[in-house]
Order: sequence, then structure tokens, then C-alpha cells
Amino acid sequence: MNHDYSGNTQLWNEDLAPTTAAQRTWRWYHFAALWVGMVMCIPAYTLSASLIDSGMSGYQAVLTVFLANAIVLLPMLLIGHAGTKYGIPYAVLARASFGTMGARLPALSAPSSPAAGTASRPGSAGR
Repeated sequence: MNHDYSGNTQLWNEDLAPTTAAQRTWRWYHFAALWVGMVMCIPAYTLSASLIDSGMSGYQAVLTVFLANAIVLLPMLLIGHAGTKYGIPYAVLARASFGTMGARLPALSAPSSPAAGTASRPGSAGR
């Protein structure tokens, strides 16, 4: 069942093609290193500092940020499972839930999320 989708670039292109099992070389330690790299960032330090400023001890602040990142890790692993198992990118996976046109919605809504506008809120610069 080999279809030629070369004429319709909205449904298929090389970036959306599934990877083969031989191309999927990441193991658990690659994902762990990626997660640690995402956790050790300036917003995490800023959050820890603001929690300490609010009255938490340093240990409590670090534990709170670690716990929050661990909670975020679970949905990330669930969303990424299909990609690692079947070799499909998230854009293709989102089509199963939102359809081909609706799959663009998560990409458009990301810049308007609360995390994206944290630094540009009025009154947040001097705190």
C-alpha cells in the first residue's frame, strides 16, 4: 500500500515521513539528558529564587521546582511515546486528534500561553 503524496504537500513531505527503526537510536539516557537540560534553565532558577523570596527554604524551593518538572515530564513522555515507538513526528500525531487543519492549532496557541508572556507582563520587570 504505497501511495504517492508528492503532489499534496499539506498531507505529506519528507519532514512528516515516519523514521525507520534503524534511525531511532535514542535510549532512556538520551531522554534523561534532554529532560535534565530542559530543567536546568534560567526560568527554573528564577522560580526557585522567587519561592525562596516568598518564604520557602532553599531545599523546599528546589524540591518544589523538581516536583513540578517531574509532573510535566509525564505528559511529555506520553506524547512522545508514539514518536519513539512508531517514528512519527508530533505534527502527524496531532492530526489523529485535531484533523489535518486543526493540528495547526497547538502551534498557533503556543505563543499565547501564559509561560510565553511571563517576561512581557506589565509590572514584572522590576520584581
